[in-house]
Amino acid sequence: MRGISGVAPMSGYVVTGEREGLAMVLLRGKENDPILALWQYGLGRAVAYTSDATPRWNPAWIGWPGFKAFWEQHVRWAMRPTGSANLKVTTDKVGEKTKVRVDALDASGERMNFAKFKGRVAMPDGTGQELDLQQVGPGVYEGSFDSKVAGSYVVSMRYAAPKSDGSGVTEGSVQAAVTKPFADEFRALTDNTPLLQQIAAMTGGKVLEGDAAKDLVWRPEGIKFPVATTPIWLVFALVGIGMFLMDVGVRRVRIDIPGIARSMKKAVKGSREKAGQQMDALRVARETAQRVISERGKAPPAEARDHEPVLSQTVAAPAAATAKVKFEAPGGRVGKKQAGPVALGGEAEARPGAGKAVAEKPEASKEEGMSRLMKAKKRAQDDMKD
Repeated sequence: MRGISGVAPMSGYVVTGEREGLAMVLLRGKENDPILALWQYGLGRAVAYTSDATPRWNPAWIGWPGFKAFWEQHVRWAMRPTGSANLKVTTDKVGEKTKVRVDALDASGERMNFAKFKGRVAMPDGTGQELDLQQVGPGVYEGSFDSKVAGSYVVSMRYAAPKSDGSGVTEGSVQAAVTKPFADEFRALTDNTPLLQQIAAMTGGKVLEGDAAKDLVWRPEGIKFPVATTPIWLVFALVGIGMFLMDVGVRRVRIDIPGIARSMKKAVKGSREKAGQQMDALRVARETAQRVISERGKAPPAEARDHEPVLSQTVAAPAAATAKVKFEAPGGRVGKKQAGPVALGGEAEARPGAGKAVAEKPEASKEEGMSRLMKAKKRAQDDMKD
């Protein structure tokens, strides 16, 4: 922008954001948007221009007297700088300083010694810093400068060295560039004002202007506080009652877990013993009933023993046959006095034709057999009690 004090009016540009700490902004719009910016990375240079160079957006630029100089100077600045091919410049970052090393050769390819280098460093903030290089070896010169600030540094050096044949002095210049990236944790980011305004409108808040006298942060006027209409006393009451009962239970009730286990074990064992006793009693009763029935089937009735021996033999056979037919009473009649022998009662007198009647009786149904068995068992138990 050397020799250019101002530019023609602009009718439009593309809105962009600024790369803080790395780019140098030369032109800005009405909203402080960057329009023309420069950036140097290493030995490379870039120019960013976000407006138009044709009559579409900027018709006044075509007739502006500085239009030609503006573009020539920026294109020339972005081109690779000219320098001597016999000098090689390298940079190395050491902490908060940058070390510059120059390897110098003369026209014949020999090491160039006793040269005097004088340099200046353009800082990212636009200030300058002097740079002195000292010879540390054959044709090797080194120097350092402070590079705490992140951004691009441009190093320009001039030198003067005596020729090897002593016929004069060799002069020249060399340039180098150093870029120190900006740390992400130290980036100065701007606020998102539209988003903050939208949040304030949705939540009933307000946007602060940065002035404590105007903002009145602690005054509640104009701020709507949220109100909850759902009662919560019932929840707290239930929780309190539950905690109270738990406290009483812990302090008043003693839970003996081993005792509970012993009681349960004892109850299970007692029920098993009781069931076993009942089964034993039933088994003994059944065996006794079988023994009594067997003995009565083998012995003759009491009344028959008073008759003659022939009659006793006649009655014994029907009695044995009757005991084998599931304790059935002769003639199908139970509980009445019969003429023939009765298998279990033993109360009726024997008849000669009773055995034949029993033999000729058809087999009873299953249901009648079970009923008669139960009645016979009951009579046997009554006899045992007597």
